This record gives sequence, structure tokens and C-alpha cells, in this order.
Amino acid sequence: MNPEKRKPPLAFTIALFSILLGGIGLGVSLLIQAVPKGIDELAIGGLLLGAGEYLNHPRLSRQPASSSTQKTTLNLANFLMRRRNVCALGNLLDIAGILMLCIGLGTLLL
Repeated sequence: MNPEKRKPPLAFTIALFSILLGGIGLGVSLLIQAVPKGIDELAIGGLLLGAGEYLNHPRLSRQPASSSTQKTTLNLANFLMRRRNVCALGNLLDIAGILMLCIGLGTLLL
């Protein structure tokens, strides 16, 4: 019996991608002097937003294997319902990340 593999939620994947991009952006802004002014704020905002979403959307563990006679059906609740584990720290990091992204965009564009 092969256990069914569940894909991680899209928000979890986006959070990891945001953390990765924020880390790369912060590293580039610290290493290279010729980076425009707002890039470091955008990178910090991406890190904070990614960390907040990572805390709010934990990776789901695998479900136990189902019998081979059951067919996988399309369950709309899996796509329409939000699976969040809301915590105060995650929400604060989200708010701080959005503020830093706005500050970075303002610095970059003005």
C-alpha cells in the first residue's frame, strides 16, 4: 500500500518562496553597494511576511493510506476552505511585513 502524498497548501509554498526571496534580496542588498534604496526594506518585508504566513499555515502531515478500492474524488471543501492555524505572532509578522513592503515601495518609487 502506497501512502497518499498530500501537496502542501499553496499559502505554505508562497510563504517559503517569500522567505527565500527575502533572504536573497537582503543578502544582495548587504553585499552590493549599488542596489537601489528600497530593496533592503522590500527584502525585510518579504522575510517578515513569509515568516508570518509560515506560522499561520503550517505544513499538514500526511494522511493515513486509504484502501485501494476508494477512488479519489474532487472535494471542493479542500479548495474553498482555509486551513489556518492563526497565531498572534504570525499575524504581527504579517502586519509588520506588509508595512515594510509599503515602506520599501515608497522608498523605491519616490
